[in-house]
Amino acid sequence: MRGTGRGVVVSALTTEYLAHAYAVRAALEALTAELAADRQHAGLIAPAELAALDRDARDLEIVTASGNLDRAVELNRRFHRGVAELAGNPIALECLDRLWNQIIISTRASLVPPARPQTVAAEHQRLLRAIARGDRAAAGRIAGDHARATSSALA
Repeated sequence: MRGTGRGVVVSALTTEYLAHAYAVRAALEALTAELAADRQHAGLIAPAELAALDRDARDLEIVTASGNLDRAVELNRRFHRGVAELAGNPIALECLDRLWNQIIISTRASLVPPARPQTVAAEHQRLLRAIARGDRAAAGRIAGDHARATSSALA
């Protein structure tokens, strides 16, 4: 979207634009996953916060399997925003929110391929386990790979 002085114009999400957007998403989500793991390692994340994120991931898995992709998109965004909130970096969270606002429609399309919902669920669980262990390197790698895999699912 860009301002024209007379309101807002919605730009089409071209393949090139989405590729750029998902590259930024991968970097930001890797960063927030690393920071969340660091905070977990330092004892700064309450067990209830991780449990809530786990519930979101499991709810997402159930909703996606049932074919309710509109609700799945909402839960997927909530899961990823939850990871970013655990990172404790308001600038990264703000950037991700703006980016997600631009690409939200594409996330629905990424869940359509038949094997993708199970893959997404497994990736989310691996990410949660890495954060829960306080494993910075694994959390960052998994989060970045997950965003790149979503981009590939759109290609």
